[in-house]
Amino acid sequence: MNTNCEAIFGLQCFWGSEVKFGIIQGVIGTSVGYTGGSTPDPTYKNLKDHIEVVKVVFDPKLVTYEELLSVFWSSHDPTFVTKRQYMSAIFYNNSQQRLLIQESLEAQQRQLSEPIVTQILPFNVYYLAEDYHQKYFLRKHQSLLLEIGLTNSEVVLSPVAARLNAYCAGFGSTLQLDNELKRFGLHLSPHNHQLIQHLINSGPNLGEC
Repeated sequence: MNTNCEAIFGLQCFWGSEVKFGIIQGVIGTSVGYTGGSTPDPTYKNLKDHIEVVKVVFDPKLVTYEELLSVFWSSHDPTFVTKRQYMSAIFYNNSQQRLLIQESLEAQQRQLSEPIVTQILPFNVYYLAEDYHQKYFLRKHQSLLLEIGLTNSEVVLSPVAARLNAYCAGFGSTLQLDNELKRFGLHLSPHNHQLIQHLINSGPNLGEC
């Protein structure tokens, strides 16, 4: 029986958002997309009234929703007012998530002098973003993408792709990388292994995001 859960967060550019959750142990998969609006079928070039978000699929036995909320707050400035596309928002799937979000927001507000502008909204429809947005940093290294042999649809859902995408953005550690490769049964070429090690050692670099 599948006991995985989902969380939806809007915290500015979704390329970087996907990385920050994709590196977490217990996160099974990530994708980026659009939600929060009233008009159907948004696209990146015609976003309408939707928000860029990351969908996080996680195993609650390994990482809690509260821990994901902590990552959300620490990964952006929730007091910063920006255009709707990049606004700070958390979408809840049920009453329990709604309660945890509210408690978390109140705790964060007590630590800040400026008012938090994060919106708490009910989740409705999630529109998957275009292929070129999924695992954006992994896609910049085509030799690596080809070696792991995933199709576009598999890249969206793959825990391997979620983790490698984060490493390609300079997150994680070489020890974590080697442990993950062993766990996933992956044996990368020396070139690609050295490439990822270099990116990790260079530190986080979200570039255009």
